Amino acid sequence: MKNISILLIIIVILFSFGCAKSPDHKEETGSQIIVEFKVKGKINITDRDEKNLLRNYFIAINCDNSDGSYGPIPVVYKASGAYGWGNGWGTSDKATQSKGITSFLEYNIDNSEGNFYKIIPGTQLRQYSSPIIPTSCSLTDDGKGIRAVFDFSDIETESISADNIKKLQINIITNNLIISNTTENTPGRRYDALGPKGNDFIDIETDRSYTYTGTDDEGDVADEDLDITKWSVQVIYKD
Repeated sequence: MKNISILLIIIVILFSFGCAKSPDHKEETGSQIIVEFKVKGKINITDRDEKNLLRNYFIAINCDNSDGSYGPIPVVYKASGAYGWGNGWGTSDKATQSKGITSFLEYNIDNSEGNFYKIIPGTQLRQYSSPIIPTSCSLTDDGKGIRAVFDFSDIETESISADNIKKLQINIITNNLIISNTTENTPGRRYDALGPKGNDFIDIETDRSYTYTGTDDEGDVADEDLDITKWSVQVIYKD
């Protein structure tokens, strides 16, 4: 009876900490990507001093086997024209054609476990699925970084199945405000993404195991908790 009680306690603890996979989560295919990044400060979804200041952290993925000429980039301010305003945080130079982001991980006050979403095709990147638990998401480096593991079955699309993923475009985007409409004023809005302007998304091939690494300029955003400094993308390819 004692052993049964201990087992029940363990089960309750596991479920309490969100270890169970979402019912929508697919079986692993074997091949994966591991995305990691660090900020200069800490991963803080709420500010220590300004309680109304909320931060958002995104890993945006494009999975359409494109040539790498377009991919995820941040919404800067009142985004319009060729880039579209997407979903208020991420867009692409083909957003009006509903291309450039196919899925993303979001970590913020509403997604404190790190939820994964699929962009709904044909919506100009503005609509997405119900949240899905990714293969793994955790804080690293004493709370300075995020590590997320995506199985290929997480990131596959209606047109590109897991075993046909050949290339991916990935960007890491942080901000303190998600724009809700195309005319919204954005005073005090801060953001960061890869590259001097945030448009240097990572273009990777996925037909071999390899680790891509890089750094991002420090001090290019006036908030250390949004300031991306290092990143890596590891491809674990299994034929």
